Amino acid sequence: MSNTPNPSKRVDPKRRHGARYRARLRAVEVLYEAELRDVDPVRIADDRRELAQANVEGISSVAPYGKEIVKGAAEELDRIDELIAAHLNTDWELDRISAVDRAVLRVAIWELIFNPEVPKETAITDAVELASELSQADSPKYINAMLDRLASRIEEVRAESATPTGTDEVPEGEAEEAGAVDAVDDAFATDEAQGVVDFGAMQGAEDHGTDEAALPEPTEPAQSPESNEAP
Repeated sequence: MSNTPNPSKRVDPKRRHGARYRARLRAVEVLYEAELRDVDPVRIADDRRELAQANVEGISSVAPYGKEIVKGAAEELDRIDELIAAHLNTDWELDRISAVDRAVLRVAIWELIFNPEVPKETAITDAVELASELSQADSPKYINAMLDRLASRIEEVRAESATPTGTDEVPEGEAEEAGAVDAVDDAFATDEAQGVVDFGAMQGAEDHGTDEAALPEPTEPAQSPESNEAP
């Protein structure tokens, strides 16, 4: 199993991906940056939106669905990390896998458990593709196997992870403001340049510590068209 990092990898902005894929990509980037800087990922997403609206060069906004992932993953971080840790080799711990892989897994597991509107195949396929673009050569294989095992018992995991939802209504003024922000973010979501992420500054990478012998043979990720998802 190769542990050689490939810091030159980045997502090609010319590749044809739908808005949902790009939103996942942006969420991975925000969660990765938040962990490295030890700051609130939602604040990073908000800052990027404000800077993009101010036309700051090199800054692109985070689309509404990307922010939804970031917010949801931040709120459910303990549960998500618990599930990641439960699928690692007993000789390894969560903080020994690479930060990029943690971010990819956090996005995918949040979708699998907390957003059942997303087809399981889509969440897994996009996570594997993100890992192949951004992380180590062996990351897609173990990420695919881990998510595949989780998806096979998804209803049970969702039931275990269920939390009461609040019934408070959003004040009318705040709802109008949120709608205006979403309209601005939607404009950025249509730009293919949203897909650019550079992890070149990453110094080294850590072995994720999974035991390949203990994992099921990974299945070939199904190609789920973005049209299967709600816009």
